[in-house]
Amino acid sequence: MINNKTIKTMALALVTFFSASQASYALTVYADFDGDMLHDANYVVDVNTTSSLTVGVYASQSAKDVAAFGGLNGWGVDLSTGGLAVTGNSIANIALDPQWNFATIKNISDPAAATVRAVGNTLNAGGVGDLIVHLFDVELDIPAIIGNSYTLGFADISGDTFVSNNAFVYDDNVVFSQSTVSAVPVPAAVWFMVTGLTALVGIGRNRHSKV
Repeated sequence: MINNKTIKTMALALVTFFSASQASYALTVYADFDGDMLHDANYVVDVNTTSSLTVGVYASQSAKDVAAFGGLNGWGVDLSTGGLAVTGNSIANIALDPQWNFATIKNISDPAAATVRAVGNTLNAGGVGDLIVHLFDVELDIPAIIGNSYTLGFADISGDTFVSNNAFVYDDNVVFSQSTVSAVPVPAAVWFMVTGLTALVGIGRNRHSKV
């Protein structure tokens, strides 16, 4: 016969097990500016040499979740550009990775609310089992405004869920990581560097003259 102490122990073990399991159910969606497939929290663009910028959007999933759920199967993402204009108004300016289909795009005419929307479903019946999954690329216009910064943010699209191959829905466990892109002319940065070097040379000369 099972006593109360045994029942409490088993209940505690079950709670601990499910809590630990739930902790691993997560996907992280983020922007990558330099092509290394890692999240770039901050990125500086030379507005004198760059008129547009292609940003890669990725999702990371754990090996444990891939084994349990079969890999990412479908997703929907809204990318808000924080006032940085989206190039043009056509589908050509957002490119899904070839493993996805059913892309859509939405450009809001007001630059302050510019949003890119993308939806993808895998062409692979087994789901996408990569730990770092490329979702899509989006091209952004870089305005020649000195010292401006823009925050790129992500949000889930209602009705277009992050779902695994065995229909597990990740939506409540998706982490959307923001990024800041800054429009800075390189000559200004070079000028600050030259000023700093000049100051260091001056300090060195003063020290030498005192010897």
